Amino acid sequence: MKIFRELGFADVFSLLNATSGFLGISYLLTRGFDTNVFNFMYFSALMDGVDGFMANKLGKKSKLGKDLDSLADLVSFGVFPASLLAIMGYIYAGVLFLLASI
Repeated sequence: MKIFRELGFADVFSLLNATSGFLGISYLLTRGFDTNVFNFMYFSALMDGVDGFMANKLGKKSKLGKDLDSLADLVSFGVFPASLLAIMGYIYAGVLFLLASI
């Protein structure tokens, strides 16, 4: 498939970042607030750092990788914390956080 030819090695870490964000949201919605939900956020932050490091180290920056990294950051550090705030009872803060992250 053509899409796999566009992906670089650093983009794999962006995909792991986005996957961790989606899994964190689904864990939060199915099991409610638990301290284990923060492990998904920690893993997302780690993968985001590794993605940036590998992209700079390898020097390969593609248009798809840039957009994929932005999407992964929006999910992991925008939608996920906003849903966490909403589940904790701070609905208005969650909405404001989501609007500010977009």
